[in-house]
Amino acid sequence: MNPELTKNPLAEGGEMGALIRAHDWSKTALGSSAGWPQSLKTSIAIMLRSGYPASVCWGHAMTTFCNDSYIPVMGKKHPHRLGWAGKEVWPEVWDQVGPRMDQVLNQGQQLFTRDLLFLIDRKGFIEETYFTVSYSP
Repeated sequence: MNPELTKNPLAEGGEMGALIRAHDWSKTALGSSAGWPQSLKTSIAIMLRSGYPASVCWGHAMTTFCNDSYIPVMGKKHPHRLGWAGKEVWPEVWDQVGPRMDQVLNQGQQLFTRDLLFLIDRKGFIEETYFTVSYSP
């Protein structure tokens, strides 16, 4: 393991890791990254190193982070929606995603769904997509 990761769990992570490190988080609900809880830093570090498309939505604002493998899912929303609230990143599917996120956040339940249909806008038009999703508290 890279010894720098012990000091800074966000020291790597490809393009998204660099964007997360460079972002001015003081203007978000999370505040400066220097004050983030270790659990958030660890969650982001795990996500950044995953080879699978992954995102972390943190807190009641559902502040959104994603890894390099998730960039194609974001489409035209990348990179400018980094750190936005989940409902602002995905307004076209928030009626499906929001209740799942609330259930995870408020009830601590994990949810897993295969081949979930989402009508998303990632290329400038609404397209039919299917994802296997897992939401964990």
